[in-house]
Amino acid sequence: MRMHFLWIACILALMSIMGITSADVPSLVGNWTGPYVGYEDKIGFVGHDEGSFSMNITEQKERIFAGFVITTDMQGNAMKKAITGVISPDNTGFYLAEQMEGYAIGYILREDKLEIIYLQFSDPIFAGIDYLDRVS
Repeated sequence: MRMHFLWIACILALMSIMGITSADVPSLVGNWTGPYVGYEDKIGFVGHDEGSFSMNITEQKERIFAGFVITTDMQGNAMKKAITGVISPDNTGFYLAEQMEGYAIGYILREDKLEIIYLQFSDPIFAGIDYLDRVS
């Protein structure tokens, strides 16, 4: 009887694990924009309020995604860089690598709201927080 109960418990556990599918993974595909605040070595605290940071996720397969970011400096110069990332196993966050620069840890706050903590290790070093809303 005990063995029978153990087998049933194992089967139920496997069924619940198998129920977790890629359909549960949130889609990050789309255009995201919003303000950021940060700190840059030799400059100090910086921030923009007019959507000077944007991210476009162009493709996603299960938990892996790719696209690009566009940053605009204080002189209005835009720079586009490739990115790629992975959504965390619990579907509440993600990890992001930026071409030739740094990496980020992100949080999926809502379906259309992200927070990204960015760390750049090249010179000048930089740490920042982006608050992004999906615009399309």
